[in-house]
Amino acid sequence: MTSLSNEPVYNVVQNGIIRGIKVAIENECFGSAVILIYSGIDTMAYIAMPENRTEVKSEDFISWVDRYIKFKCNEQVTGEELWGARCGMLHSFGPESSKSRRKENPVRLIGYTDHSIPEVRYDPSISTSLVMVSIKALAESFVEGANKFIVCEYANVERREIAMERLLKWLMYFRLAVLSKETVTHIMRTRAKFENKKGGSKPALCYFCFRNLFIGRDVR
Repeated sequence: MTSLSNEPVYNVVQNGIIRGIKVAIENECFGSAVILIYSGIDTMAYIAMPENRTEVKSEDFISWVDRYIKFKCNEQVTGEELWGARCGMLHSFGPESSKSRRKENPVRLIGYTDHSIPEVRYDPSISTSLVMVSIKALAESFVEGANKFIVCEYANVERREIAMERLLKWLMYFRLAVLSKETVTHIMRTRAKFENKKGGSKPALCYFCFRNLFIGRDVR
């Protein structure tokens, strides 16, 4: 029987994305955690985009956030605000972006706290352009949203096929010490199913992790 950790969805989403966010927060690497959260949202938006698309656009990210990122408090942040925050963090490790600098309808800047109740703080008497967000709450909202999203995708037969095909293109990792022939066969058969369906002839790729080193190999 194949381990759950070797299943593509669990491997990519739980081990490849969510686990890294949790480790960063546990070790108080909060800037890294924020970047990983935004990267994770990018991945969810990639899975959710229409079948005929291959590249994620800002509207995909924004749409996914507006639907799946919900904080437990009354104050919320919009998908456009998080997109601006994402661009600022990934490109300059700061809060500003073109969306916050534009003259007409600029989005609020997002600042961060490690933990806060309420999870989102906004006081227009202090600043109308700044909203403070708990990093831990942002992580929790992302995890809950990602889990809900995956369930929704797999409840729809057509979307499940699209999601599986896209997930299998992402990096998966295994410990070589426990990587069995059965596991490799399972992964390759799953990938081949979608490659054959699309009529493709590209070799399947299997990625292995050994002592934190990622090694890609063609498995033909």
